[in-house]
Amino acid sequence: MIRSLPTNTKEVSPGTMSTKKSNKKKEGGIFSFLPNFLRNKYALTLLGFLVYIAFFDHYSLIKQHQLQQTLHQLQDEKAFYVRTIDESREMRRTIQADEEKFARERYLMKRPNQDVFIVE
Repeated sequence: MIRSLPTNTKEVSPGTMSTKKSNKKKEGGIFSFLPNFLRNKYALTLLGFLVYIAFFDHYSLIKQHQLQQTLHQLQDEKAFYVRTIDESREMRRTIQADEEKFARERYLMKRPNQDVFIVE
């Protein structure tokens, strides 16, 4: 006994096959200008968060860059002032070692009965 299986498919003759294309238009919407991978709500949230952190946050990337520049400028000034202080201390030691020599060489001071000759 051979049984035939029930078929639920419509039989279509070869000449009547239709090639339907979907006539749906792409919906524009407000996100139509974005690429497909950015239309995801998680990607939009991440993008919004990154924009906020980069430009609007109290510790934004722009602010961090400005602070780094200020830090480098202050470190350069500190190095300059440390060198100036060291030079001043050395000059102070020189002055204290021989005050008379310093006064004669630097300010051309002399005793009342002396003549000063400048040789360059």
